[in-house]
Amino acid sequence: GNLLVTEQCLNMPPVQVYIYDVTRGLAAQLSEPILGKRLEGVWHTGIVVYGKEYFFGSMGIDWCRPGGTILGQPDRVAEMGDTEIPEEIFNQYLVELKDKFSPEHYHLLDHNCNNFTAEAAIFLTGNSIPEYITNLPDEVMSTPFGAMLRPWLDSLSVHPAEGSRVAARPIPLPSVTPVTKQVSETAKPTEAESKPEQTESTQESLETSAAAKEPFHWSDEEVLAALRSVKDAGGCFELNAEERELIEKLELHITGSGEETFPEQIVTLIGRLLKSATSRSADKTEAKEAAVAALKLMTTAVNSREGFYHYTQKTDHLVFRLCRSCLKMKDQGIDKAVNHLVINLCHLDGGLYVTSSGIWRVSPTQTTSNLHETVSIIVDSLTGEDAQRQLLASQLLFNISLNELNGGGFDIQCASAAGECLRLNRDRQTAHNIFESLINLMSHNSEVVDLVRVLEIDVQPFEAEGMWNTDSECSAFQKYISLIS
Repeated sequence: GNLLVTEQCLNMPPVQVYIYDVTRGLAAQLSEPILGKRLEGVWHTGIVVYGKEYFFGSMGIDWCRPGGTILGQPDRVAEMGDTEIPEEIFNQYLVELKDKFSPEHYHLLDHNCNNFTAEAAIFLTGNSIPEYITNLPDEVMSTPFGAMLRPWLDSLSVHPAEGSRVAARPIPLPSVTPVTKQVSETAKPTEAESKPEQTESTQESLETSAAAKEPFHWSDEEVLAALRSVKDAGGCFELNAEERELIEKLELHITGSGEETFPEQIVTLIGRLLKSATSRSADKTEAKEAAVAALKLMTTAVNSREGFYHYTQKTDHLVFRLCRSCLKMKDQGIDKAVNHLVINLCHLDGGLYVTSSGIWRVSPTQTTSNLHETVSIIVDSLTGEDAQRQLLASQLLFNISLNELNGGGFDIQCASAAGECLRLNRDRQTAHNIFESLINLMSHNSEVVDLVRVLEIDVQPFEAEGMWNTDSECSAFQKYISLIS
């Protein structure tokens, strides 16, 4: 009898609820100043059992490996207890639910993943999921903030990078997958609906604003200065003669004064510096210096057409993998170097690479996209406290605003962070870059116009006499004012 009980216990798999904030922290940042109360997040959930994550999205009931969507790892995990239900019985239960939770019945606010998770959790364990997930307050959605969020949230859907739909053929993994949050074909607004209400003259000014300025990037002099700073500080990194020669070859390649081919071996030195930076035995100061040096080398390399092509087309997202590794060190100097690198990635293709929404794998259980990585860098920097990081992030924001961001609410995230930055930072250059960026973002998506109006950014400090140095800066500010009026 005891053996039978023990065997039954061993065959009772645990059940968890993976909880994700689809606003990526923006609800928590913006809700209190707008609503007067803190909203922790807008939640997406999946039920995790039998080694799979099951959830309901705009494609119906899906499953993938736990944490296998572009949302990555969950923000929270709720333990629901163990289940006595065999996997075969649960699969049969899901088939019975497929009509109730079909694609045409999906609505992110009214009939969503959380409704499915709640039913599945009760079936498996008899326990209910946390009330804060299912009880997103109705009064929030009735506010201007909620009204602004609703059309954006209505358009969101979450898909796994790999997995299957229940009672459907397996979904193949394409070579380039759309970004996780996307507008479905049936819900896609018409061209007239997706544009802000604008006069003919206003629309003309919007169309020309994005083309009026090239992306920010380092000048040749700044590139060479960064390269030489790595070489001159070589003692800190113990550069050998071969590595110094490699840096000199890269310098000659950039100046066009000798080396015609791009020295691809520079990646070996970048890797060695990164290994030194992340070594547990490394001195903290020297580790940071090594990380900054690695980022500077990559920044100079991608400023070359051959180097840009090599690292964006012939490697597995090496540039963003380098950024992710360095950002884990939580250092302002490293964060600034990361901003410089991504800014310069916009130089040769107008920002198309950094705004690519194609999904790639960070680890066996986590996926991301270039656009997601870039927006995360911008949001973290704009909402931080370092003025220099905010200035750099405003330049990067301008660079990506020259392109239409491919769904997923990334433009909403950027505009929200920009509004928060303007509330805290009155720097002229930063403000000018942000106003230019907002004009571009508003030209691509009318929801950004609605958001900016709801944020009610205080423009009075920017109307002071002498605030703007040039007619161009003043004109951009006036254009912004006219669009939100």
